[in-house]
Amino acid sequence: MLGGDADYNPLAQYWWGWMAIAIAIVVLVVLWYVFVWWWSRRATESVTVPDVEAVPAPSREELRARYLGLVDEVVAAYDDGALTRRAAHRKLGSLVRLYAQEASGVRADVMTLDDLTAARLGSIAHAVAVYYPAEFASVESGDVRRSADVAKQAVVSWW
Repeated sequence: MLGGDADYNPLAQYWWGWMAIAIAIVVLVVLWYVFVWWWSRRATESVTVPDVEAVPAPSREELRARYLGLVDEVVAAYDDGALTRRAAHRKLGSLVRLYAQEASGVRADVMTLDDLTAARLGSIAHAVAVYYPAEFASVESGDVRRSADVAKQAVVSWW
């Protein structure tokens, strides 16, 4: 059995520079956050928003006329051979959905057929239901002119 102070080691003595390095790192991190806060605040203060005149929303008649014209453009593109039957039906489906969105604010462009029906978008849901077989069939089918008439009816009867 050993006795006395010979069994104990003195406390470890660390170099004072480690404490200085740790404090310097903490100070640098704090300064970085202060700089980022100052810089982002300065950037938002210097942003000026230009005065822009508000464009009035189109009237119901203007909106209907525009979309009826777009339906006619799809039929003309199909007649010219620029669109296939499937592409024409896809465009018509997109047009009636966009019309419902622009006319009412309902996000019909991202709704499924079931969603359109549940949202009570009657003529829009009917038009999309007419287009589904022509859009998704393995063989191109469907009458583009009949589908265009359905789109026009949906535009005229909606809203």
